[in-house]
Amino acid sequence: MTRRSLFGLAIPVLAGLQSAYAASGLKMVSRLYIEKMENDFDEDLRIQITRQFKGRLNVVLDREVADAFLVGKSKEDKAGGTKATLRYLGLNNVNEGTLTLIDKSGKIVLWSDEASDRAPWFSGGGMNAEVKKTLAERLVRKLKRAMDRAA
Repeated sequence: MTRRSLFGLAIPVLAGLQSAYAASGLKMVSRLYIEKMENDFDEDLRIQITRQFKGRLNVVLDREVADAFLVGKSKEDKAGGTKATLRYLGLNNVNEGTLTLIDKSGKIVLWSDEASDRAPWFSGGGMNAEVKKTLAERLVRKLKRAMDRAA
């Protein structure tokens, strides 16, 4: 076998090992610490995790006792001139949220995903409470699915 074909075989094997480790890491998470996030998005995530996981995953307030950390970002992207078509459809803002679950060592990403929501022009736009709630609900639902698959 040539070096190229060995290298070609090694990449899928390593990717498989990483995903297997992430899946086994997801199984081990029962206590989760949520980092402070802009727009107080962390509060919406706490509520959704408590509702959707029903005690299977507990949010802890002390980073030292957590099995994993949840870091995230929410942002509002105003539709500019290049997105003028969205205005005709009644959509002018794109609100996005991204979450990343990191193991206790802070070195391995166990899970990461994103969600978005378009705000209608008549909603006043921006990252209002309803939009944050929707983004948090979608992201936690995705996290729950990933953890259910890993179990």
